[in-house]
Amino acid sequence: MEMYKLDYGWEIYVPDGWEMDREETGSYYFYPSDSEDETTLYASVFHSEYQNLLTPEEVMQQSFEKSMPENVQVTTYLINVHCKAFSTVTADGVFHYGAGYFCPGNLLTLNVFSKNEDEARKVAAGFDKVNFTGRRKNDI
Repeated sequence: MEMYKLDYGWEIYVPDGWEMDREETGSYYFYPSDSEDETTLYASVFHSEYQNLLTPEEVMQQSFEKSMPENVQVTTYLINVHCKAFSTVTADGVFHYGAGYFCPGNLLTLNVFSKNEDEARKVAAGFDKVNFTGRRKNDI
């Protein structure tokens, strides 16, 4: 797995040889170089504060929980910030693994989508390697 540094000190791991695209909104897309494999990892970084006070962790957690599909299997990952994760299969047979990592003022969401369950699980295996260093937006 290869480590990528995202904004605000988030570090994630994706399979070796994958490509990355970044949107101006702060979202990232990761996908395999092999165009036959339609697996995609979508990562979004959110930072929230008002008058130099970080948004409470509970608000960051609730923001993620509102984005979770209904009737999902919830999983726990033990890392250095709180995490809530889930897995589900959509009506059209797409395997969806998602995770939200939250602490005061910060939220990282990861979502894997694939029609191949083994590929989806392979990418989601990196969820337990997420690291948060709490840096400013563009510090490396």
